[in-house]
Amino acid sequence: MWTEEDKIKGKILFFSPNEEGTSYFTDSLIYICDHNEQGSLGLIFNRPLELDLKELLRGLKISEVDNAKGNVFLGGPVNPGAIFILHSSDKCWKGTLKVSENVYMSTDFEAIEDIARGNGPKNFRLTLGYTGWGPGQLNTEIADNAWIAFEENSNLIFKINPSDQINQILEERIKTQAELNNTEISSAEIKKTALYLNAWSKKDFYKDEINEFLEEDKLDFPKEIEVLFTGSSSIRFWNSLEDDMQPLKVLNRGFGGAHISHVNHHFEDVIQRYSPKAIVFFCGTNDLTALKTPEETIQDFEILKDKIHQALPGVHLFVIGIKPSPARVYLEKEEIAYNEMIAEIASRDDLVTFIDIWDAMLSAEGERIPDLFIEDGLHINAKGYEIWTKLVREHLKTMFTL
Repeated sequence: MWTEEDKIKGKILFFSPNEEGTSYFTDSLIYICDHNEQGSLGLIFNRPLELDLKELLRGLKISEVDNAKGNVFLGGPVNPGAIFILHSSDKCWKGTLKVSENVYMSTDFEAIEDIARGNGPKNFRLTLGYTGWGPGQLNTEIADNAWIAFEENSNLIFKINPSDQINQILEERIKTQAELNNTEISSAEIKKTALYLNAWSKKDFYKDEINEFLEEDKLDFPKEIEVLFTGSSSIRFWNSLEDDMQPLKVLNRGFGGAHISHVNHHFEDVIQRYSPKAIVFFCGTNDLTALKTPEETIQDFEILKDKIHQALPGVHLFVIGIKPSPARVYLEKEEIAYNEMIAEIASRDDLVTFIDIWDAMLSAEGERIPDLFIEDGLHINAKGYEIWTKLVREHLKTMFTL
């Protein structure tokens, strides 16, 4: 019995935005039409082509096309000349595949002719080509977090404008998170948050801040850096860093509210060009806030780690774990999971050290301590940085004289 079929067939897959570099599938939403021991078949449904449907149908020698309505979509890289139709369940033909109660797939020429005459199904997406996987390949890719899987949503497939479909996916995640936290959130706030999260996740979101670093370097390029500190705003706001790390020559290249994918994207400009002897890194909490899972966030960390090992051989990476911020109690499960995975990576990589700050920032009763944070309950104050300084220096002593 093929027990995985019902778990993946009928799902919507989103290509992980954490993947470094641009891929054929970047920002693609794929509906899985078939999944079995022989492999998997899916159709991209959110990438319209600059091809008129009537023009396509005339090219197939179909004369009656005046009533044809709809767009032509890119279905995938395999057999790009073949036509596949995702459609609602109100119509079916001899070769129609029932994927679910609400979504069918057809390739019959009769189906294409009916669409040309205006007699097609109520809702449909006509695609060119398909996306295919060999035996077990898709299972492996999902396990490796290359794809984010969502439950079927026929409205998303057929009725939402392609330019809005990714935001819709994010809206569903926001709703789910709010339900888990027993938090009420209005529809308007959900849409606003989804739009921001979509923009925030773009790799070049902080390009202006990076350009400022580059302009500073033109005036006075930092040389002989011993320890580079980089990551998100908790590094950026570490104003006492140079004094706290004396006598080491350090450089602060924290920026914005960075995700790990932002650091990966700007790796050459914020890390590699300075050739440090060691790197102290804090990031990941914003990734989780942006509704990435711990596994997706770790995938980005693995990319960063590999970049450092390849571009800066022998350079040690010290990773400050996520802190217990009062403002993000609702993410405790995800934050602890992330920290545990970083600790596990460090246990098997001699060039990675995990700096666990979680317990040191809790009270004797195990509660979060607001007095270590500024008013937003997210960023630490001078007392918080005192704890960080002590723990970071203790670990840097393994490499430097302090």
